[in-house]
Amino acid sequence: MIGTDLHNAKDENGIFYVRELYQRALDKGGFVTFHFTKPQPNGENTIAEKTAYSYLIPNADDLWISTGVYKDTLEPYIDRSLEELLSFFSKSFFKTVLFSIIFILIIIPFIFIFYRNLIVGVQGIDANITSFFNFINHKTKNVSTIDVKTNDEFGQISKAINENILATKQGLEQDAKAVKESVETVGVVESGNLTARITANPRNPQLIELKNVLNRLLDVLQT
Repeated sequence: MIGTDLHNAKDENGIFYVRELYQRALDKGGFVTFHFTKPQPNGENTIAEKTAYSYLIPNADDLWISTGVYKDTLEPYIDRSLEELLSFFSKSFFKTVLFSIIFILIIIPFIFIFYRNLIVGVQGIDANITSFFNFINHKTKNVSTIDVKTNDEFGQISKAINENILATKQGLEQDAKAVKESVETVGVVESGNLTARITANPRNPQLIELKNVLNRLLDVLQT
């Protein structure tokens, strides 16, 4: 085809492929698809779809080059590559699903144990705080402490609550003992014995002040 003017060359669909390739070259390179003669191994020619790329040669006075490939030549490679790609993604998808299932099976028991311990811890603290307030408000005569089985945050909170419950219970029992002795002392004084004094030591500051006032009053009465 050397020396042949291909400016008006066109394929069976009327595509002026040389013009199109030249225009793509002027547009900084591009592809053109058209039908072109393809030699066969038996010496015959067929018409096959071809995709060509053209590019303008820099500083070459409007010269350009083009190269192309027949679609049916690429199809076996494309099919094989597509098959390999699909096989890869299929295996990757299977592995991803398998790992996800294994991860879920491993993590779910830990999540269940965590939330179970969380709920049990909160319920235990709530029940004992309720029991403690009932004891303070004289709704019950006894108060229970929390059975601490862990050393986590809930365990530390439970220990602190237990310490305060026991300290408050001891203080209330100490105050009750002082009040009881005060009542008994008043009874002794009413019988005429002014030597009686309140010796029990309450924990409540107001009861301590009351004890001291009553004892000073008895001192005054005795003199």
